[in-house]
Amino acid sequence: MTESGMTTSSARKAWAAALMPIALHDLNNATQFLSMLHSITSSDPESEILESSAGNLARTGEGVEDLGLLMAIISTVAGSDLLLERRSSRGVEVVLNAVQKLVRKEGRDVIFADNSNRVSTLGDGMGWELPWALGAAVWMVANAAPAGHAMTLSFDGESWHGQCELCEELSKHSVSVMELSPEITLTVTETNWSLRAPTIWIERASESL
Repeated sequence: MTESGMTTSSARKAWAAALMPIALHDLNNATQFLSMLHSITSSDPESEILESSAGNLARTGEGVEDLGLLMAIISTVAGSDLLLERRSSRGVEVVLNAVQKLVRKEGRDVIFADNSNRVSTLGDGMGWELPWALGAAVWMVANAAPAGHAMTLSFDGESWHGQCELCEELSKHSVSVMELSPEITLTVTETNWSLRAPTIWIERASESL
């Protein structure tokens, strides 16, 4: 493997490793909630806790499903293809929401303007490449910003846009994106960046998503 290949692989694994505590935290929350329900229903089979918790149960189920997708994307980015033939239109949203949690944990923030995190994908855009390319870009930009900074990610229907103060790592990431998924274009200038995927991959962000 070439030196650049090792650098590309290391960068992907660093992003995947950074997201692991977020996945673990979400899993712990779901486990604690389900353990509480199990404890109550075991001690009192006549309890109505399941009925009264129906809404929370549904949300927990959705969260666990999203967590499974996040873990599959993380593992595939790191080199172990757990996605296999699985595809999801929600990969971008699930990954960006996880990255936002990570960035906030590190003392910064990501603001999603124009429903930039609520973009469904189609066809080949339902794989791991687009969520990784975009999610890693947002993470790198946020990491380069000073503590307390809130970066804004916008979406114009075709591309995501943001600003960056130190874009060196993002420029390296653009090379990785080009090597692994040439259909995606990550453009980096001195102060701005944009990421564009094929239009046939994108379903316009909607308020009702």
